[in-house]
Amino acid sequence: MIKNKWKQITLIVAVIALTITAASYFKFFPFERIHYLAIPVEFNEQHIPYTHVEIEGKTCSLILDLGSVSECWLRKELLDQISKVFIENVKWMDVRGHVHETKEYLIPKMKVQTSWIKDIIIREESYMEESPDSLWNISEQPYDKNGKKLDGRIGWQFLTSFYPLFDLGNGRFYLTRGPKFLNKLLKEGYHLSSLTSVPFDIISAGCVVTLNTCLGKKRFLLDTGSSRSLIHRDQSSQLSPISIGNLQLQNIEFLHFDFGEKFEDIDGILGMDFFSKHLIYLDFKGRQALIGPS
Repeated sequence: MIKNKWKQITLIVAVIALTITAASYFKFFPFERIHYLAIPVEFNEQHIPYTHVEIEGKTCSLILDLGSVSECWLRKELLDQISKVFIENVKWMDVRGHVHETKEYLIPKMKVQTSWIKDIIIREESYMEESPDSLWNISEQPYDKNGKKLDGRIGWQFLTSFYPLFDLGNGRFYLTRGPKFLNKLLKEGYHLSSLTSVPFDIISAGCVVTLNTCLGKKRFLLDTGSSRSLIHRDQSSQLSPISIGNLQLQNIEFLHFDFGEKFEDIDGILGMDFFSKHLIYLDFKGRQALIGPS
């Protein structure tokens, strides 16, 4: 009798442990054992990519912004309509060095394609009334090609659990389950083993890769939220030939830009003109990127 009771207790403990493990695993891929999510991508007039998610039955159009620090941003009109828990007021600095203050919340879940993702930290999106240029969507209200407001952004911190694959030149974007599952993308036409493997650093603004240039090594932030590649105004924009690892990069033109102090430890930004020509896979845990021609 005692032996049977211990068996029951052991079974209950095992079930609880399995439930906790499954709950953690299925936080991101909740209903089926899928190897990747294929995310439809559209582009606005500045060729900035965005996709659609669902929050409390509302379809929201969010920019895929690797240069955005928070998990997600959502404009106030939509935030006011959904359930959320206030976390704190936060200050952040934009690319020009201007300091902004906004509110940060926790929302219960957000649906991406077929999967519900739980416990999303989301900030209230805000825009400057006047923008000195159109390179940066954080400085002005972005619209789609039909003139409809885009609702916010998905930032790099949201993507750290998903091993994202960007093929924006072909209008494709994937969330994957990690390096050992990359062979599953063969049926989508991707032979990722042929790509160049390069390390990257993580700073508060996002992922930074090192380029080999005619002027030595230069550090660039990967940013799908910028329509063009940029370089500090006090540096030369003539960097060819350029390579990353053993991959030669062709026809990248850098525009001079006045960066704020937050960006003093990088030389510039690789924007959508770079992403449109290259396939990029990011392993945030291993801090390793795979890069090749799109």
